[in-house]
Amino acid sequence: MWADRKLVLTVFSGLILIYPVWACGGSMYGMMWPLQVVSVAALLSYLFYPAWSGQASASASLGCRARVNGRELLRDPVFWFLGLFVLYLSLAWLNAGRERLIDYDKGAWVFAPPRYAWLPWSIESVDAREIFFWFFPLFTLVMLLRHGIQSKRLHLALFRFCVWNACLLAVFGLIQKVAGLKAIYGIFPMERPFFATFGYANHSGDFFTLALVCSAGVLLFQLRQGGGQIFRNRNIGPLLAVVLCFVGANGGACRVTMVYSVVIVVILCGLVMRNHLAELMTRDRVMLVGFLALLFSICVLVVFAFGQEIFRSEVGRLFNPKLDYEYSSRAFQSVAAVQMFMDFPWYGVGPWGYRYFLTDYIDASYFPGYGLANVHNDALQFLVEFGAVGFSLLALALLVLIADWIKKVYQVRKKDIPGTGLQIMVITGLILVVGHSMIDLPFRSPAILYYWAGLLTGLPKLAPIV
Repeated sequence: MWADRKLVLTVFSGLILIYPVWACGGSMYGMMWPLQVVSVAALLSYLFYPAWSGQASASASLGCRARVNGRELLRDPVFWFLGLFVLYLSLAWLNAGRERLIDYDKGAWVFAPPRYAWLPWSIESVDAREIFFWFFPLFTLVMLLRHGIQSKRLHLALFRFCVWNACLLAVFGLIQKVAGLKAIYGIFPMERPFFATFGYANHSGDFFTLALVCSAGVLLFQLRQGGGQIFRNRNIGPLLAVVLCFVGANGGACRVTMVYSVVIVVILCGLVMRNHLAELMTRDRVMLVGFLALLFSICVLVVFAFGQEIFRSEVGRLFNPKLDYEYSSRAFQSVAAVQMFMDFPWYGVGPWGYRYFLTDYIDASYFPGYGLANVHNDALQFLVEFGAVGFSLLALALLVLIADWIKKVYQVRKKDIPGTGLQIMVITGLILVVGHSMIDLPFRSPAILYYWAGLLTGLPKLAPIV
């Protein structure tokens, strides 16, 4: 196995994807340093591992291998955009440290100027380091998926691996619920409701939303391979994965992802009916209805069985005519973020800087309050913290990834290759999480960030499996 470069890089990609999931969603800074070691090892393996069996003799020196293996990287605009963004974060880390001082003329507390005003900066070194620790593995993952793993078979294997990792996490979350634990792993105490390894329940909902669309995509792919018979033995695994990820999406009692899970199941059933209605026997159709009833029953069980008021209150608030109050009451945070960006347009307020400057932009009556460290709009928070320079680098990398996917799907469609619905399901999940990020903060969790970016990056490789 270790003689095969593609397998080695696939293993590294899998480690980057699953490690933050089990490391409390990646939200605990002290648990992310091992992933930096993995990322460095992965990049070195990409550069210096023989790309094919004859390369070791054809290119004896490590320098020659690095030139051969790295040539494609240098032609990739995503490498430059994300690489420059990682460099941007490293400069903010090095230029960190702005003390809080009293401005006697204004009679107010202010931050001392950065050491080098012409460079990106951060208020605290630990904040810049944390965000760097998020995005360096992300950069590594995207490069491995775009250039290191060229095999469609390995991409699909990694796709399935991520699904089963999520299933295992859902089972773990249920065990913790049944046991009545108030701490993740029984070690990390949580003051608010949590599910599985995510201390913020909404993060668990978004993670399992991505996992649910992936499991649904695997099921649709299996159906195409197996002639449309949904309840054959070979489909038991994907069906079970759909059930477990559905449970996970509801287990955190996040209202938005509870609705998302129902929408995804409806889309899944629609695609099954569209692609395989003629192949479904009467028995299969009855069993499909029974499967939907099972999902509904499980949802009710998860919501009500554990006797936690949080479930009942969250479900009740779904039908509350004042539902928009919570989100409209956060509008002041977005207004404050826009004002900050206008004052710090180029480099922003630095990684995690929003929470330091917020007191200068909102009324003191809002304090103390829960959730004031984040804008609850990921795009706006990235803009205000990274400024026009950093945000543009991220946005350009994202646009290239989307353009590559559209181009690949267009090429496949021109060949009239029959689809399975896998891409439809995955794109649905990506869009739903982006929609939630407009009113919450899913991308402040590295586990979700890596899954989301990994899916978008890997989609062109799976485009023939449309």
